[in-house]
Amino acid sequence: MLLLLVGLARGAGPESAVCKTPDALRALAGQAEPTHSNMLVPPPGFGVPGPQMFVADKVPYGTPYALNRQTENFSINWTQTDMPQPAVDMVEQALELAWTKLIEEQGWPGPVSSDEHLVWVVLDETMEGTGFTTEFFTDDYPQGYPVVYINPTWATSSAFYKGLAAHEFMHAIQYEMREWNGGAEDQSWYWEASANLAPELVESRWDGHHYTSAWYADHAHERFDTYIGGHQYGMYVVNAHLEDILGPGTMKSIWEAGRDDPEAPWDNLMQQATGLTPEETFGGFSGRYGNGTLPESSFYAFVTPMGTLIEGASSTSSYLGSEFWEVSADTWVTVEGRAVLGNARGETGAEVQVFSGELLSVTGLAQDTQYQLGLADEPTPDPDPVPGSPANPKDCGCSQGPSSSDWWLLPLLACALLTRRRERSAQSS
Repeated sequence: MLLLLVGLARGAGPESAVCKTPDALRALAGQAEPTHSNMLVPPPGFGVPGPQMFVADKVPYGTPYALNRQTENFSINWTQTDMPQPAVDMVEQALELAWTKLIEEQGWPGPVSSDEHLVWVVLDETMEGTGFTTEFFTDDYPQGYPVVYINPTWATSSAFYKGLAAHEFMHAIQYEMREWNGGAEDQSWYWEASANLAPELVESRWDGHHYTSAWYADHAHERFDTYIGGHQYGMYVVNAHLEDILGPGTMKSIWEAGRDDPEAPWDNLMQQATGLTPEETFGGFSGRYGNGTLPESSFYAFVTPMGTLIEGASSTSSYLGSEFWEVSADTWVTVEGRAVLGNARGETGAEVQVFSGELLSVTGLAQDTQYQLGLADEPTPDPDPVPGSPANPKDCGCSQGPSSSDWWLLPLLACALLTRRRERSAQSS
C-alpha cells in the first residue's frame, strides 16, 4: 500500500491528496481567494449558543449540527445523511488519541478555547483535498478559534485517515502557537512539514503519510522552503531527522522558539532551538536521507542522483537544497563553493569521507551558487598549529591532558583505558 501511495504521489502530483491549510493561511492573510467557502465563513451554529444539550466538563462553542458526535475534547459534525460509521469512528479515535499523546503526554499547548470548549470538527465530503484547518474570530476569542475540516472520503485508507486527523489537529495547535500574518508564503511550508510529522508523534505505526516523502525526494535540489511539487509536505523528513538525533520534543522546541517572533524565518528558528547551523541540519539530514539511514527510511521515496562522483564534478545549488552523487570507490571529497557535504553517517563539512555504494549529498548555502568537487585518498592535512591558538591547546593553557611534568601519569592512563576496554569486552561477550 505504501509503495502504491508513493507511486501515486509521484504520478499525480500533490493537488489531490494534500491538506489545504496553506490556502486557508493565504486567505486569512488576504493574499488569495479562499479555495473553500468555510475558510473565511464559519460553519452554521459556530459561536451561536443553542439549547444546552450536553452535561460534560467541556461544551461546544455554539450549536452543533443535527448530525454530530461529542467526545471528551471534540465536537464532530457532518451533514451527509449516509455518512459511513467508520468515517466518524476513526476520526473520533484518532483525535482523542492525538489529544492524549500531544497535549497530555508531550506537552503541546491545547488549541485556543479548548480548556473549556470542545474543538469544532466538520466532516465535509464535498471539499477538495484531504482537509484544512482555519480560524475564526469572535468577541470571546479575538485571537482566533480553530475549526478543523476533514474529507471523509479518505476513510477508505484507515492508516492515512487516522494520520490525517492527527495532521489537522496539529494545525489547530499551531494556530495557538504562531501568528500566520507574519507572511503566509514564508510560513506555511513549516506548518505542513510539522503537521505531516504529527501522525508519527501520535502513533508510530501510522505510516499513511510517508507517500509525501516523494515530494521532497523529487525536488530535493530546490530551496528548502519551496512549494514546487508539494515540497513543503515532504519536508516532514527534516523534523524526523532532528527528532532522531536530538530527541523527542525537538520540533516542539522550534515552535516554541517562534511563538513570540512571527516574522522570523524558520531556518533561523531551527538554529535557535537546536543549536545546529543550517548547514549542520540540512547537510546531515540530506546525507542520511539519500543513503537510507533515517529510522523510517524504508518508507521513504528514493532520490535521483546527479551521476557518478568524479574529480571536478560540479553543479549549481539552491539555498539548503541538496543534490546527490553516486560513489563508486572509497574516497575523501572536498567542495569548493558555498556548499556543505553530507554522508550516510550524517557527518557534514567542506570535506567528508564516503564509501563505495553510498551517495554523497551536496547542500547549497546560498541561492544559485556553483560548486565543484574534488577527490583524495586521504583527508587534507591540518595546517601547522599556531602557538597560542586552540589548534595547539597546550600553548594556550587550556589543555585537559597531562602536562610534561605529569609524564609519570601516562602509563597509569594507558592501563586504565586498557582495563575499561577489557571490561566492556567482557560485558558484551
